[in-house]
Amino acid sequence: MDTVSVEFPTSLVILAGDFNMLSDTDVISRTALNSIVDQPTRGASSLDRIYVNDMCYSNVKVVTSAVKSDHKSLIAYTGPVLHTVNKHRERQVYLSLSVLVDGV
Repeated sequence: MDTVSVEFPTSLVILAGDFNMLSDTDVISRTALNSIVDQPTRGASSLDRIYVNDMCYSNVKVVTSAVKSDHKSLIAYTGPVLHTVNKHRERQVYLSLSVLVDGV
């Protein structure tokens, strides 16, 4: 981080991923980045995190993953607060009746 800060002082640095082996305080103290995720992403744990050197995102949303995973997904964005639309798959059986009318 020191080299990046010296060589590219105005660059935006984003570090994101699954940090299940590193504590939040260790990453912050070693990189001087700010953690922007404040909700759990796997059970009660905050394993998936996003760190930035500039507060460029005004909102972070934790949502159910679109793929099969025990982790949730993170969406970092600017703009108005987005409302989650929970979609789920459900199988329904419908009975279709056809009526034939003579002469039509």
